[in-house]
Amino acid sequence: MVSTPLADWRDQQTEVIALDPENFDRAVELSAVAIGEARQWQVYLQALAYAGFADWLCDRMSRHPLTHPRYTLENPPYVNSLPAVCNLEVQDFKLCLLVIDHPLADSVSVPRAVLELPEFHAHFYVLVEVQEELAQVFIRGFVSHARLLTYHPTADIHPDWTYAFPIELWTLDPDRLLLQLELCDPLPLISLSPQSSPAPLLPLSPSDLPALLQNLDPNRPLWETCPWSQGRYLLAHPPLLQLIYQTQRSPLPALVLRLQETLALVSQPAVNVAQWFDNRLDDLAQSLAIYLPPQVTPAFRSIDRFERAIAALREQGMTLPETAAHAYQDIDWQGLPLRLCTLTWPLSEPSSENGAEHWSMLILVGMQTNAVLPDDLTLRISKPTELVCEATTELEDPFLYAQVDGQTSERFLVTLVLPEGPAWLSSPYQFQRNDDARSISFEVTN
Repeated sequence: MVSTPLADWRDQQTEVIALDPENFDRAVELSAVAIGEARQWQVYLQALAYAGFADWLCDRMSRHPLTHPRYTLENPPYVNSLPAVCNLEVQDFKLCLLVIDHPLADSVSVPRAVLELPEFHAHFYVLVEVQEELAQVFIRGFVSHARLLTYHPTADIHPDWTYAFPIELWTLDPDRLLLQLELCDPLPLISLSPQSSPAPLLPLSPSDLPALLQNLDPNRPLWETCPWSQGRYLLAHPPLLQLIYQTQRSPLPALVLRLQETLALVSQPAVNVAQWFDNRLDDLAQSLAIYLPPQVTPAFRSIDRFERAIAALREQGMTLPETAAHAYQDIDWQGLPLRLCTLTWPLSEPSSENGAEHWSMLILVGMQTNAVLPDDLTLRISKPTELVCEATTELEDPFLYAQVDGQTSERFLVTLVLPEGPAWLSSPYQFQRNDDARSISFEVTN
């Protein structure tokens, strides 16, 4: 691509798009979801930039419409965290809009996410200037992903999770972008090389959560709240980012608990319950003191209560196959000697049109003794995207139970909650028939 003198950049105003009143109405609507006036103004400009760019592209390339299957501007958590309009597409090309509202400076700020996270990569990064008071948008230029990667080692890193690239990297003539989109085939998008890439994408851990929550402030952007190593993990995990966004807006205890659950689901290793059908436990299950029951003997008389409870659920019409694998885990929590019984089985008939295999899991909670459960004990089962079900004890309930179904690719987490004190969170559960994990399993002998 051809470099352009900075003076020519400032004089170039050939591609000018007039904004309509409805563009401003839509920009106000989109910006309302951002937190804080500064971020709302940025989103407002991004929406105007998108409106102008979409109109320009439609006029010049009507045969190839601009699409946005994963449009960040309509996704509130990303609107609030990512200073760019990502995941726009023309044919097989991916585009990203970088927005300015002032005369061009010597450098352009490019979010680190669009270079370091594959889900935000673009073939071309288009620089768009918005003159809001003139109701005009200027298409200033563009640069390719490959060109930015070439110059990446020399780019300055700003505290606000952006790189500073010299403006001379951008190609002046927007018509060249149209030619690229019309005549060329998109090249594979590559990430930063291992030599120039930052540290690997390490997950947040539950121990990081208290400090992160303490620093959350609706008046501060996310980059002021946590380091980039945590920010890039949040941006790569939409359920987590969604909960962070909701907590910033309204830090309710229920949201904090969902954040704990989601973080555990996406960052922690999972117990593979499929191995139970081979009478095996993986290393994680062994470390959690999960055990598979042998033939019931007097030594396991306390388990008989659970077996009778399972039989009663079958009599009440619940589908619990006799072939279901089940295991137990004793939990001493909040001064309560609890026992967790987990039944699991594959579903013989896929319950979705795509034919994916499904599995089911029943969680049964009781006391290790013959005592009843405490009042207001809540059992929750969740997956990363949502709380699936919950049940709460009533007067003198001996057991609490909940059942979930899901695809074999899904993980579930069990949470126990009392009105006072910290919640208890299990390790995630998954059903993986072909377990290629490197952990060593062991046979359970009766």
